[in-house]
Amino acid sequence: MDLGLSSEEFFRLTPRQFHFMVDHFRRRLEHWELLTGIIAANVANLPARIFGGKMAPPADYMPSRITAREDGEDDEIDRERIANDVRAFFERAMKIGEAQKGRPLV
Repeated sequence: MDLGLSSEEFFRLTPRQFHFMVDHFRRRLEHWELLTGIIAANVANLPARIFGGKMAPPADYMPSRITAREDGEDDEIDRERIANDVRAFFERAMKIGEAQKGRPLV
């Protein structure tokens, strides 16, 4: 964790100041993770919007929010389902592109 302090500044901190800076760092990190998670969720959910399916919330793409399931098992990524969704999306996009060949874009 980089708080942006020199060694001299760090050693002059009181415990209260240090904990405040760490809390601020964590909140700022979660904010940036949320912004990135929103973008990642929108990209990843595109096939689900087009073809139907389960939509993932932005929190699923926030490393600080990843937790074990209530039953104690770790969440596993269904790579096969994701690959099939991506393939289906690109196959559909190719069909649309082939159907629109020669047509003006406007």
